[in-house]
Amino acid sequence: MTDLTAAIWKAREGSHGNPMNGKERKKVARELVEALGVTSAITTEQLCYRLCEVLGEWEKRPVKLAFIDVRPMGLSGCTWISKDDTGPMGIVVSPGPSWVYRLGVLLHEIAHRLLKHDAIVHTGEGPHLFGNLEPQAERLIAGRTDFTRKEEDDAERLATTLHKALFAWSATRSREPLPVSAPTALHRIAGSLE
Repeated sequence: MTDLTAAIWKAREGSHGNPMNGKERKKVARELVEALGVTSAITTEQLCYRLCEVLGEWEKRPVKLAFIDVRPMGLSGCTWISKDDTGPMGIVVSPGPSWVYRLGVLLHEIAHRLLKHDAIVHTGEGPHLFGNLEPQAERLIAGRTDFTRKEEDDAERLATTLHKALFAWSATRSREPLPVSAPTALHRIAGSLE
């Protein structure tokens, strides 16, 4: 963890429940982009997993990412944290319609952690979330800690700032050109995206 990140996290420790201001959000976003350490183009899927690696480095614990449809339980995502300070953390994201959607949900879950909001599930039974959702796991998620409207709004503001920073960063990544032999229609589509 860099000095800037440590300072931001230290400030958050003493202000549980207080939102970050715009300047703090932008600092965290810059720090997150720098911490990615990615120098070439990556897919949104790869970015999701890399974000969890960075969060794991910052939290000093492994972070596991699973894509499980928790929308029937009224959730788009949730976070599980083991009781042990160095034990694993799991983030569950509903698959949703696209990787951009999944990234948005993941950033919202990461934002709750960066804002030091209480974990959604505190239990030793969290690993069930990474297999089939059994009735026991469904009860576990249903009994989650409810965030206040203010906490949800604060997390969404930070997630939006992180999302904007990541999109700006991705625009600077070089992309491999299409081979000359690629179909003309594919070249037209690729050209429209540049």
